[in-house]
Order: sequence, then C-alpha cells, then structure tokens
Amino acid sequence: MDKKITEIISEIENFSKNSELIETQIIEELKEYFHLKKINEIVELYVNGTKKVKEICKDFKISPKTLYKALKRSKIKTKYDIFKRKENYTYYINRQKELKQKELNKKNSKK
Repeated sequence: MDKKITEIISEIENFSKNSELIETQIIEELKEYFHLKKINEIVELYVNGTKKVKEICKDFKISPKTLYKALKRSKIKTKYDIFKRKENYTYYINRQKELKQKELNKKNSKK
C-alpha cells in the first residue's frame, strides 16, 4: 500500500513540475473530479429509477437535501420541484385519486 501511495505522490509532483499548478491545486481538482463522479453516479441511479431517494441516501450516506441539490444542478425535475406551486400539488393529488378510482372500477368490473 505504501508503494502505491508513494507512486501517486511522485506522479503528482511530476505533474506539478510539468504544469503551472502546485500540488495542493492538483489535489483540489482531483477531489472535485471524484466528487462529481460520485454525484453523477447517484443522479444516474435516480434517473433510471433503479433506486428510490430513501435507498440512495442510505447507500451513499447523504441527506435527501443534498441529493435534491445534485439533481437540481443536473437540471433534473423531481416531484419536489413540481410541488413548489400549490396548484401543481393539488392537480397531482386529484390525478392520483382518479387513477385509484379507475383501478377500483376495473377490479369491481372483473368480479
């Protein structure tokens, strides 16, 4: 493990010599890169619908607020965004009631 770390350190030092950046700037850019990579992975799980918000937050140990911020940065609409306006929320609730009623009617008609 120590060999791998020393190799990474020597690579960062070599890169800093060849570029105009200092070692701390390189490390900050690497942190940002890996953070964005993790965020993109989380967003992809949400968009594909493979996991729910609660499961994503539990697996990645982040708060739902952080997840919604990441989704907003990625310009992905969520239920949270839709409910900001009261009329959208009431429309959603009414639509859910209609769908449940249709489902009940189908079950009753089959009997």
